[in-house]
Amino acid sequence: MESTLTVSGKRKRRSYNKSRFGCRNCKLRRVKCDEAKPQCQRCKDYGVLCNFAAGASDLQISVARLQCRRSERVNQLAFDSALPPPISLPIVCSDGIASFEMHAQCIARLERFRMRTLDSFSTEMMKLWQHRIPYIAFRNPYLMHTMLAVSAAHERYQDIPTTTYRTRAETHHAFQSVLLFNQKLSQPIDMPDRDPLWATAALLGIMAIASFDATTPEEAWPLRPSNPSDLEWFRLSDGKWTIWNLTNPLRPGSIFRAMAHEYAQFHFELPPAGAESIPPALAEVCNVSTSSNEENNPYFVAAHVLARLQRLSDSDSADIRMVIFMCQSQQSFQNLLREKDPVALLLLSLWYVRAGKVLWWIEQRSRVENQAIRLYLERFHRDKVKIHQLLPELPDLVT
Repeated sequence: MESTLTVSGKRKRRSYNKSRFGCRNCKLRRVKCDEAKPQCQRCKDYGVLCNFAAGASDLQISVARLQCRRSERVNQLAFDSALPPPISLPIVCSDGIASFEMHAQCIARLERFRMRTLDSFSTEMMKLWQHRIPYIAFRNPYLMHTMLAVSAAHERYQDIPTTTYRTRAETHHAFQSVLLFNQKLSQPIDMPDRDPLWATAALLGIMAIASFDATTPEEAWPLRPSNPSDLEWFRLSDGKWTIWNLTNPLRPGSIFRAMAHEYAQFHFELPPAGAESIPPALAEVCNVSTSSNEENNPYFVAAHVLARLQRLSDSDSADIRMVIFMCQSQQSFQNLLREKDPVALLLLSLWYVRAGKVLWWIEQRSRVENQAIRLYLERFHRDKVKIHQLLPELPDLVT
C-alpha cells in the first residue's frame, strides 16, 4: 500500500477536484456531487430528494425510498415468520417507477402461489420460489403481477369444470405483467434486474399455457380457423432462451445459481442419429431410421424427447422436465405444427397426454386440444391409418 505520509511525518490528503455547484445534500454528506439535474446520482442512490433549488429540504427521503422500505418491512413480516402479514398495513409493491397497492385478496393469492401453485416443482426449487422470489417481487411489480396471474390461473384450474374462462383478476395481472415486463426490457438492464427478469420469463411460460379459454374442441386449435396467435405458447420457449442469455441465471451471485443441477436436466442428450429407444411403430410413422438425424428429419428430436419422457415413471416425471419437449424441439418441427402436419399433431397429442398428468397448467389445454387434434385427423386425414392406431385413448370431455 502506498504511504500518504510526507518526510515530516504528517499525513497528506490526496488532491481531487471539488464540486463547486453540487447540491447541499452531497455537501452535507461530504461526497462528490455529479451536479446532474434535477436529480444527481448520489441522491438517487441514497434515496433522498435532490436539493439544488433554494428552499428545498435537506436529506428529505424520497417517496420511492419510503415505499421500498415499507415493502421490505412488510416482506420480512410475511416471509421470515410463520404468521401471515398484517392485512391492516398498506402494502405497496414498487420499484420507484411503477407501483400498486396489494390488497387483502392479492396477499391471499400470493400465499396460495407460494404454498400450492408450484407443487410440480422440485423440493429445492420450491424453497427458492416460496421465499426468495417473493421477496424480490415486492421491489419488481412486473414479477409480482406475473406471480399473481399464475396463482389466479391455478385457482381457475382447481374450479374446473365450474369455471373455465379466465377471471378478471387473472386477465388484469397478466396484462400488467406483460406491459411492465416489456417496458423493463426496453431499458438498460442493471445487475439487480437480472434475477427478477428471469423469474418473470420462467413464469410467463406457465401463464401462456394456462391462459386457455376454449371449452369445446370446435373452439380449440387445430379445429378452429387459423390465426397468427396459434401455438404462440409453444414458441414462447424461444423467447425464454433470449432472456436466459440476457440475464445469465447461473452467474455468480444469482439466486438461481444453486439450481444449476436442476437446470442441467432441462436438456436431454440425444443420439446423433438413429431410432434407438423410439418405439418401432412411432419411428416408422416419423420415418426415423438409422440414417436419420435432426438435420434431415424434422421429427427426430421430438420423437426422441417424447420417448425419453414416456420412459420416466410418474414419480420421476412429476416435475417441469416435461417442458423439455417444447424447449428442445426443432424449428422445422414447430413449422410443421403450424401447418397442422398429421405426424407433428400425433407427437403433440402423445406429449399432451404425458405432460397433462403431472403439470396442472397443461392439463386443461391437453384435455380440449387433444380432442380437437383427434377430430381434425378424423376429418382431414382419415387415410393415415398408422397415425390413428398410435393416437392415445382419451376420456370423454367434461364441460
